Amino acid sequence: MAPDALARVRERAAGALKAQGAHYIIDTVADLLPVIDDIERRLQAGERP
Repeated sequence: MAPDALARVRERAAGALKAQGAHYIIDTVADLLPVIDDIERRLQAGERP
């Protein structure tokens, strides 16, 4: 897929996920570890889903 077309698909998907209440949206699994760290930090601070 052309890079510009892929960017448009990602933007639409991110918008749909945000509209449904997604707390985090990542592009690749390479972005996952910081999100897991943040979730762990939030849980340790007493936040609950």
